[in-house]
Amino acid sequence: MGGFCSSNDDNPPPIVEPELKFKLLLLGPGESGKSTVLKQLKSIYNVAPNEHDLDECKKALHQNTLECMKVLCDAAERFKYGLGDEDRKTAKWLQDEDVQYGDTAITA
Repeated sequence: MGGFCSSNDDNPPPIVEPELKFKLLLLGPGESGKSTVLKQLKSIYNVAPNEHDLDECKKALHQNTLECMKVLCDAAERFKYGLGDEDRKTAKWLQDEDVQYGDTAITA
């Protein structure tokens, strides 16, 4: 008894998956979500991050942390919030114009 679409082979026909390749240009101002869109696309299509992606993520996390620390130190100075000796040293270091992470200047 055979079904309508049965075959005599035990091997099913190979599944052909189309390979889509495209380029995507994401434009927008800083903090508008360009990287988030890219990360979501990679997640949806199961693209594993490569070493460069991981390095860029690490760099962005460090840079954002230092920028936030600098903003907090600037606000502490502006509002005359008393800092301890160690915190004052860190604040002075962060407020230095030459602070960089790798090859990127920290500006906030």
